[in-house]
Formats: sequence, structure tokens, C-alpha cells
Amino acid sequence: MNYLKNVRQIEQPTSPAARPIKPSALRLAMFVAMLVTIATSQLFAQTDGIMVLQNVTTPRGGVWLNNLTPATPPGGHYWQPDAVLGICRVDPLPGGNPPWQLTNCQVTAKTAGQAVVATPAASIRGLPAGAQFVFVADSSSKSTNVVRYVFDPSTERLNANLTFQVQNPTAVGGGAGGGRPVALALGPNGTDLYVGYLKSGDIMKVPNATSITSGSPPVTKIGTTSDGRGVNSILFLNNNLYVAEVGGAGLSMIPDPQGISRVPCNATSPCKATTLNPEISFFPGGLATDGTNLFVGDSPLTTPGSILRWNPTTGALSTYSVNVPAYTSNFDNQTRNQYVNPFGLGFLPNGDLMV
Repeated sequence: MNYLKNVRQIEQPTSPAARPIKPSALRLAMFVAMLVTIATSQLFAQTDGIMVLQNVTTPRGGVWLNNLTPATPPGGHYWQPDAVLGICRVDPLPGGNPPWQLTNCQVTAKTAGQAVVATPAASIRGLPAGAQFVFVADSSSKSTNVVRYVFDPSTERLNANLTFQVQNPTAVGGGAGGGRPVALALGPNGTDLYVGYLKSGDIMKVPNATSITSGSPPVTKIGTTSDGRGVNSILFLNNNLYVAEVGGAGLSMIPDPQGISRVPCNATSPCKATTLNPEISFFPGGLATDGTNLFVGDSPLTTPGSILRWNPTTGALSTYSVNVPAYTSNFDNQTRNQYVNPFGLGFLPNGDLMV
């Protein structure tokens, strides 16, 4: 399916209403219940989001999954994590207002956090043709779990899930019973999974996560946040791990924790994230990348947020999107036109950004 053609979406969480940012077709922005789209053609100018989906609860970063239908751009759907419904497929709703809806929700990771996609290891047998793994953090109360779903591109559904534990050694803010995994990133090698927590500053690694068959795989603490507190999201870009910290220390970074050009971060010598200097966001929410730029959901505690665009190589920083056309939230019947806590960002195949 290519109903998202020429649409860039941005996702923001704060109230259960979703909104998009469009070029000429759709632009998606998402509140705790809102999706917005931002178009590729507007890369160098501020652009508004357009609401395309409502009633999403605390959405985190989603993923695009291709189906088996040959198409350019590829056919498929965006899958959106939701703190109540799990992870759901986003489908068009003909004649609907907003025009999209959540379907095929999978609730093994009930309070679904950030999601990432990986290619299964060759050692995993019996998978459907073209199958992909979708890892989803489960930030439920006292959880230390990550769920690995199998995506079948012929049916466009998630199933055959495996739940495994990634225990956090350190607790803050009530995380003693479980740090509540909320953030995931796939290492540059395409096999190692990195995990961040809402209630712990630990950064854990699950080696060879694409080949595990057990609910208790080996895990290693390879790093910490700059202040020892939790995160909203994590993301690799240029082999560096960017960390959206929740404690007010801002966006931080661990250089090359995988050890491509240095000694890798490890249990004996864990790496500590360093706050960016100059800092671009003291309250970062969601993170996404187009391969060159880092997109940050700036999420101040008491004022509306925005979507920032930053090039780590050149240092160029711009405010990518601030407003969304006024809409009425189904959650509380309030009219809104700004982002609030954009914790979930994700890209479509055509370069549009979901918020």
C-alpha cells in the first residue's frame, strides 16, 4: 500500500489526539494521541503538521514495515506503539476524520515503547518468507521486558512473539522492581540490541539479539546516562549512540559504543554519556534520523515543544516544525495547534516524518 506517498509524519505525545504534517498530501503530527506528517520538499523551511490520527496514548517511536507487494515507493504500513494498545498497524480510514486508524494491535508489550526492526539471523528457522523481527520495549510497571515479534510481510501482521528480560542493575525514581525499558536501538552491526530505561540510567546491550531463542539471553551493561537517570529514547547515527535523557541534562552521546573504531564499551569499563556542548535540547523526547540529520522532539516541561533538525557533522541546527493547524482533541475536546511532549518520531520510506 502506498497511501502514505508524499507524506511526512511527525508524532507527538501529550494528550490522546494524533496529528500530521503534510506537504501537499499528508503531514502527520502526533500528540499522546496525535500524528503529524512533514514533507521532504520542505526540508529547509519550518513546516506545520497535520492531524491524521487521534486517541493514541503516549506514543513512542514507530517503524515502517514493507509488505510483499512490489511498488515504488514500497507498499506497507507504519506501526505505532501505544501505551495501552501495544503496537498497532496504521491503516487508512476511507472518509474518516482523521483519515487513519489503528488496527491489528499486538499487546504482548502492552505498554509499548520505542520499536526497531532487524533482519533475523540465518540460524532462526521456520520463518515466513521475507520475515523481519520487530523489537518493542515494554515499559509496563516493574517490567524489565523486551518483546521480539515476527512480522510476516504476506499477511502484514505481527505474531510468534518472544519475551525476554533485560534486567537493569541500577534503579532510580522507583525502578528497583524493574527499570521499565522504554528505548531501543539496533547497533551498527545489525544484530546487537541496546536498551534504555525510564527508571534507570543503565544502557544495556543484548548481543546477537537477532539469534536469541531464550527468554533470558546474556545481557551486558555497557554504559550510563550522564546523570544516572532515565531516558525517553535512544538512537544510533554515524556509529554514535544519542541518548534523550529525562533528568534535564539534555541530549547526550556515547561515541561509538559498538567499538568500530575504538575499544567497545563493556561491562568492565562501561561508558558514560556526555551532554552535548553546545546543548540543542535540555528536554529531548523522540529521536529519528534520515541518515544525515538527527531529528529531536524537544519536550519542555511547562511550554509547548517543537521538532528540531540538527546535523552532527556540520553543527547546523534549525527548528523544523513548531505548529500544527488547529484541531479539536477527541480526548478532552480542547483545541490545540502546538506540539506537547513529542516523544515518538519515525520516518516513512519517502522521507516523511511521523510525530
